[in-house]
Amino acid sequence: MFTAEHSVTPFRDLLLRIDGPPVSCVIVDGVMSFAQRVAEELGVVGLVFWITSACGLIGYLQFDELTKGGYTPLNDESYLTNVYLENT
Repeated sequence: MFTAEHSVTPFRDLLLRIDGPPVSCVIVDGVMSFAQRVAEELGVVGLVFWITSACGLIGYLQFDELTKGGYTPLNDESYLTNVYLENT
C-alpha cells in the first residue's frame, strides 16, 4: 500500500508535464495499479497488465496450499535464518 499511497501525485504530475501531445492512454504493470485511478482522473484509458513469469505464476497458485500447510506466513525474521525452511 505504501506505493499506492505515495505514488499517485508524482505519477499524475509526470503525466501532466510530458512535453508533447497530451497523454491519451496509460499502460502499466500490475504493481502500479494506482495508475488506473490517475488515468480515470485524467479522463484517459488506463490498462493494467500483471506481467509475471511462469515460475511466479506457479508460486501465486500454490500460495494457498503453503498457507494451509503452515509454511507461510513466517512468524518473524528469525525464520529466514534458523533453518526452519530447510526442515519443513
